[in-house]
Amino acid sequence: MNWPHPLVILLLLGTVSHLPVSFTYHMSVAFSRYEDRLDNDMRRLDQSMQHVLGTVFAYALSGSMFYMFINLVYNVYAIILLWDASTSNDGRRWVPVMISVCMYNAPMAWRQDYENFVIAFLSMGLGGMSFIPVLNKKLFSG
Repeated sequence: MNWPHPLVILLLLGTVSHLPVSFTYHMSVAFSRYEDRLDNDMRRLDQSMQHVLGTVFAYALSGSMFYMFINLVYNVYAIILLWDASTSNDGRRWVPVMISVCMYNAPMAWRQDYENFVIAFLSMGLGGMSFIPVLNKKLFSG
């Protein structure tokens, strides 16, 4: 049996490691377990895991330890900001996550893998639409 490339396995393991945290946060929000659905520790943990994934994915998609280190520095800084009380409920916590996403997807564009690069951003854009308050209320009664 031929196993997938180790970097593909790394992408899978990273995704699987984030899944329980993300599932718990989103199900808890769906069942109204938090007074504030955006400002709670479970959301901060979910977004912290997204930053951890940003570092893992940067390596998996680039194969470069140096590029992973650049992402690591940024993502550690972003995690620290996430847990800082002064950024609590400021409505901009998605910005560092989006920067991380752009950083880990950049190697696809760099190696001219434009098809996967565009598909990745379109899928994130489609999934992210549910987090736009106006669309959330109209489409999902959120």
